[in-house]
Amino acid sequence: MKHGKTVYILFIVVQCLIYGVGNPLSKYAYDAGLSTLWCLAVRFAIAAVIFFLISGRRALAELRRSPVKSWLLPSLFLGAGYIFCNLSLKLTAATMAGFLMGLPVLFVPILAVPILHRRYRPAFLPVHIAAVIGLYLLCCGGAGGGFSFGWGEATGLLGAMLVAASLLWSERGLKELSPVTISMTQCAAAAVLSLAAALCVSPGIVWREVTPVGWITILYLALLCSCLAYWLQNTALRRITAGLVSLTQCAEPVFTAVFSFWFLHERLNVFGWLGAVLLLLCIVYGNRIGLRSPGGGSQKGLLPK
Repeated sequence: MKHGKTVYILFIVVQCLIYGVGNPLSKYAYDAGLSTLWCLAVRFAIAAVIFFLISGRRALAELRRSPVKSWLLPSLFLGAGYIFCNLSLKLTAATMAGFLMGLPVLFVPILAVPILHRRYRPAFLPVHIAAVIGLYLLCCGGAGGGFSFGWGEATGLLGAMLVAASLLWSERGLKELSPVTISMTQCAAAAVLSLAAALCVSPGIVWREVTPVGWITILYLALLCSCLAYWLQNTALRRITAGLVSLTQCAEPVFTAVFSFWFLHERLNVFGWLGAVLLLLCIVYGNRIGLRSPGGGSQKGLLPK
């Protein structure tokens, strides 16, 4: 059973790797003829269509049988969360945005109390504190050498809170829906929200101004960051808790920092690398605790009712 849980933890690690590449690449798309909101609208629309082509009939049947809140709430929260996270990517350094995207690990245990009526396990408090310290060190290890808070940081923080809420609602909704179905609704909700926001602030896309680099980046974001990454996350959430998922997602800022160095020449100092190492230790140790918990890190493991 432990090996089975480990597979789903690896699903989230792969998701983090995909996002780690996608976060700095998003900046190329935003500079290649597409505004942030239009880029998101196109990306999520492509992903939603792909999911519909894969399993549209089955997905619609599942949605008809399920309560609306089981798929609408996680879809709206995740759609809004990723809009704010991507606005953070536009407004601040990719390494900083990656730090903020790792903060669901802090918000999930808090939001699990009202959403899933779970009590917080004190055994995980040192892990969560260490994870936040590691994220902070990673943030402070950028080129600026210090922590700053502006619009980019504010949107990233709000995005992390919304993503944390979505993880918890998805954990509940996946008891009634397949990973493909809930992934499709999440992409569709993100596309609709992004399109509505884009129409409010921008008249439209000048298609001829979108460069080949922009289209290649959008396809990567749609196929891997949306389709594959959403499926990996929602499949994992059927076997491990939202708390364990969010803890493992602390790897995303590490991957983002590495690929931001390669693609954007953003550098980390010694504090940044210390933070990255601390995060990896938190992930390994936290997952060991989760796997040894009653239920092996399942729905009763990390944050018991």
